[in-house]
Amino acid sequence: MNARWFPSSRSVVWLIVIFAVAFVLSAKYHGYRPQQNTPIHEVRVMELVGDPACDPTRHMCNALGGDVVLGVRLLGEVGALKPFTVAVQVNGLPPGAVDGVQVEFVMPHMDMGLNRYVLKAAGTNQWQGAVTLPICSTGRRDWQAIVRANTESAAYVGRFPFVLH
Repeated sequence: MNARWFPSSRSVVWLIVIFAVAFVLSAKYHGYRPQQNTPIHEVRVMELVGDPACDPTRHMCNALGGDVVLGVRLLGEVGALKPFTVAVQVNGLPPGAVDGVQVEFVMPHMDMGLNRYVLKAAGTNQWQGAVTLPICSTGRRDWQAIVRANTESAAYVGRFPFVLH
């Protein structure tokens, strides 16, 4: 019976050399670069104030902050599991200043998963996108649309409560 369970030291050295060469070649040809300390680009978040009684399923609702006005309208038949359109308009910023617009739908005090959508430009200072909301297992229909307009130096956020039909 052969009692030799471990490879010889010479075999171990060759294995280490082979793995080291494979690692170096892999790093070279797959673009490995050590992580560099890059500065973090900080952005101020500006919470805009809207009218909580405004219903974006019926008409354009606005949130205000300084010179910036963020408006949102939910178009079509707004209901659970039914696609509808979100239209956003940003006023008070120069044309082209907004890098992008997102809308996130949350239900207060209820985890409904991630319902965040990136809207597409639909004209000067206007964005649109199709969204679909899930059904709440408890039967609740109260939602809040959180609209975020991003610029290079700030993010403008407005909150718009509504109820599904």
